[in-house]
Amino acid sequence: RGAGLLADAMPMGGLENVSLRPGDSLPNRLSDKPIMQYSDSSGNCEVKVRDWVAPVQVYIRMEGLGTVGAAKSLTESLTGAMGKLGNDEEVEVLVDMVTARGAWPRSLPIVVGFLRRFGPRFTTVNVVGRGPSIDAARACVYLARLHKIRIFPNYAEMKKSHRGLTFPETAKNVGLSK
Repeated sequence: RGAGLLADAMPMGGLENVSLRPGDSLPNRLSDKPIMQYSDSSGNCEVKVRDWVAPVQVYIRMEGLGTVGAAKSLTESLTGAMGKLGNDEEVEVLVDMVTARGAWPRSLPIVVGFLRRFGPRFTTVNVVGRGPSIDAARACVYLARLHKIRIFPNYAEMKKSHRGLTFPETAKNVGLSK
C-alpha cells in the first residue's frame, strides 16, 4: 500500500464523481480522503477506507436514493480497496444511512453480489438509519446471508451498544441523533 492517487474526477451533471479503480492505490496512509464519491440527481455516497488502524475501517455514507450507478461505483471502489488489503486483515464497516431514503430495486443485486463475495471478511458491520433505506439494507443482508451485522436507528443507540466507537463519525454524530 504505497502512496497513490484517486482516480480521475469526472464531472457529471455539475457534480463530481470520484472512484478508486482496479490497479489504483489507496490514498496516502493516514489520509481520511474518500476513495469514492458519487453524486447524481437522486442522491450521493462516499467511501473512506482507513487501513492504518486495526481493524481496518470502512466508512460508507449514503444520502438520498441509492441508484444503480451509485451501487456500481460503491462496489467497484470497495472491490478495489479489498484487493489492496491482506487476506488476514480484519475489516470493520460502518454504514451511515441516516439521510438515505431507499434504493432502486435494480441496485440491490449489485450490493448483494459484493456482500456475498466480501461479507465473510467483515468482522462487524454496523448500519445506522431507519425507514425504506434500512428495509433495503435488511434485504441485502438477508440475501447475502450475513450474520455479523447490527442495524441501529441512530448513532446514540449504536454507541449504547458499544459498537462503532472507534469510528470518528460516531463521536461526531452521536449528539445529532438523539
